[in-house]
Amino acid sequence: MKIEKEEFMEIGEEELWVRHEYQNIKLNKERLHDQKVLHNLELIKSLHVKRLDFLLAMKKASDNSFATLRESSYEITQIEYKLQDAWKFSRDSRWHYNTDKPKCACYRRTSIPDCTIHGSFEGLLLIDSPLLI
Repeated sequence: MKIEKEEFMEIGEEELWVRHEYQNIKLNKERLHDQKVLHNLELIKSLHVKRLDFLLAMKKASDNSFATLRESSYEITQIEYKLQDAWKFSRDSRWHYNTDKPKCACYRRTSIPDCTIHGSFEGLLLIDSPLLI
């Protein structure tokens, strides 16, 4: 399934946005300068668009398309590592935005016994790993 994506846009001198059908993301210009990664701006934008494409695909997928949801979740995790690299941050999954993954119940454990993407909470191996795909 091909996902239409909108173009990048800048709003004003102080704000830089990645606009997408799924969500708009404001990039921190000061951080771009502080981290000395301004040369990676187009890469950072494109990685955000890829991540948002996968999130939109997950949102549109049916709840029983288990393999597609897991594969998309894994791809998002890989993109988040690439974003950390592009921003010159250390790779650390604790800084990933897992709470915004559609159909993931890991952060709502109290009312839902299993996660559609990650499986049972019993083993508590609720990470995106190629071994889980």
